[in-house]
Amino acid sequence: MEKNLTHFDPGTQGEHKISRGFHPTLTWSNHWLAEAVFDEAINNFVEEEAKQVKQYAEDSCNLLPFRQKKT
Repeated sequence: MEKNLTHFDPGTQGEHKISRGFHPTLTWSNHWLAEAVFDEAINNFVEEEAKQVKQYAEDSCNLLPFRQKKT
């Protein structure tokens, strides 16, 4: 590699990165809620959202412009 880079992180979000050949990478965050009354609703949402995000990442791989290695 010309600049001796072993890793480049284009950042999170942005469908435009798929067309530029950046493979979707899942990330995470950690939060604390002061009000326990919201725990169940937020946990339900986060679980459902995680399924959708994973599916979106898998589907996005089909849109990558470069040939992928077979594993």
